[in-house]
Amino acid sequence: TGIKTPKSWSKAMRYKKDRLKKFIASKAFQDFQTTFSLFVEEVVNPLIGDEEGLVYQSPPTFRVQVPSSRAMGIPHKDSDYDCHVDTEVNIWLPVTDVFGTCTLFTETQPGKGDFHPLECQYGHFVRFWGNQCFHYTMANTTDTTRVSFDFRVIPRSLYTDSFKGYIGDYPVLFTGDRQEENGKDEASKPLPFPTETDAGIDVTE
Repeated sequence: TGIKTPKSWSKAMRYKKDRLKKFIASKAFQDFQTTFSLFVEEVVNPLIGDEEGLVYQSPPTFRVQVPSSRAMGIPHKDSDYDCHVDTEVNIWLPVTDVFGTCTLFTETQPGKGDFHPLECQYGHFVRFWGNQCFHYTMANTTDTTRVSFDFRVIPRSLYTDSFKGYIGDYPVLFTGDRQEENGKDEASKPLPFPTETDAGIDVTE
């Protein structure tokens, strides 16, 4: 992103695989995964509206966009990469307010080229067809760091398992496959989930 990492980080980076394994095994990550699955089941699943449920990427992709003079990545659509199908729907959930150049830009329809920033406040998320619509980031010239996570879902009735249980580089889960804890369905616990903003593309229309 145009900012060099401190030399003191080099030692830590040599052991990043071990650190990642420890993080994945941590209670904090497992708690996040439980909440994430609940969010998919209780909010995203009804939004997509497939009676058979959803197939979804898990874990989601975490992204951090610090202020910088360089953009992260290049304009693309997900179908440019391996292990993606056009039945995917992208869910983009920033955990900070996003505006100006510290956000994602996308077009409203495939090939239309009417790129616009997805501006929304904390507590909202965006649904869009990233498999076919080009999207990208610009150099973050604001003084705000954007933190977000995103994932892809496929209506279960349209899922063909073309890539042996993967969407892109990530394994998939199915709604309804969560195990119960202490005999109680975790979905019964009320949580303050984000709500969908109208900044995205409603691919169900």
